[in-house]
Amino acid sequence: MDAPSDKHSLEEYLQLQQAGTKDLTRDQRLVLLALTHYTQRSARQLVRELNLHIDHSTISRVQKHFELFGTPSKSRRTGRTPYFTPEKLKELEAFITSNSTTQRLSSKEITH
Repeated sequence: MDAPSDKHSLEEYLQLQQAGTKDLTRDQRLVLLALTHYTQRSARQLVRELNLHIDHSTISRVQKHFELFGTPSKSRRTGRTPYFTPEKLKELEAFITSNSTTQRLSSKEITH
């Protein structure tokens, strides 16, 4: 769906897009950033004036994220931290490739 052009379609766009999901899309975050920037309204004023079904803290969080990271996109989740650091991986690789005996070791034999 393209970005809305008037107030009525803006309300529909933000409400319909948010109805099925917990998170805002990148486009919705861009619209909120543009609204706060060009209208010079606070998050509370936007929610009240446009009758948005978005909490004002959501708009504030989008603004803060944009100020900190320079992008409306959410940060990638990094997941589980790696067990080995790059240095430890190089050390392990050097140990395994050091001679023909260590190259034949199973992972269980290496860890014990």
